[in-house]
Amino acid sequence: MTEQHENINGFVKRGWTVTEWRLEVGISSASTWRLIRDQQVKAVKMGRRRLITTPPAEFLANLPPA
Repeated sequence: MTEQHENINGFVKRGWTVTEWRLEVGISSASTWRLIRDQQVKAVKMGRRRLITTPPAEFLANLPPA
């Protein structure tokens, strides 16, 4: 289940900065970096930037029930 994030130009969003992703998920920067370190979310490095390629909605959908 992958939710497509389309912007106003019709492009599908495939990567989020750490800040964008954590704000959509609602967690702290430290928790986000921990998820990246533990490989619970996929991320790639482009130059000095780290982009998370796991869609926020997909990550949330795969969490165990509370």
